[in-house]
Amino acid sequence: MNWLRNNRSCCSGYERIWHTVFDACLIFFMKSITRMLLASFAVLPLIPAEAFGAISVTLVGSPDPVRVFEELVQVVTVRNDGAAAVNNVVVELLTPNDTGAAGGDLSAGGVCSGGFCNEGDLATWTVGTLNPGESRVMQMSAQVLNGTADGTVLPLSVTVDYTGGSASA
Repeated sequence: MNWLRNNRSCCSGYERIWHTVFDACLIFFMKSITRMLLASFAVLPLIPAEAFGAISVTLVGSPDPVRVFEELVQVVTVRNDGAAAVNNVVVELLTPNDTGAAGGDLSAGGVCSGGFCNEGDLATWTVGTLNPGESRVMQMSAQVLNGTADGTVLPLSVTVDYTGGSASA
């Protein structure tokens, strides 16, 4: 309440009554709105995390370590571990250093820019939608290039992007 409205010299009797009624209505209205807001938040359902899609990804390369001119086979498995479908799934596998792969060395619709994956290039698979419990397997076969020391361990990397998140291995 405003101090001036409580000051008896500011208002006539009717004005003071009107201000008192107005203040009471305003307080009642504010309390009612607060109660309604609190009640509406109290009934919002809590959605468990399992209700959303959850992508897991594994990447296995063999042989490990590699030798010159051997074929390095990388296998990517992407799985929806959630209870809802996951949309717009795209898998990007990094071509390791000291290797190269032709576009024909990629499984299941994988593509490399220019038709060949040089070291550091991305091989890409557009998976689309993964339903709950569904998984997809992708593979790249790359040739270990001359100049690579026998027994070299090549670091492997894959990223999966999808609506609502990403995963990597």
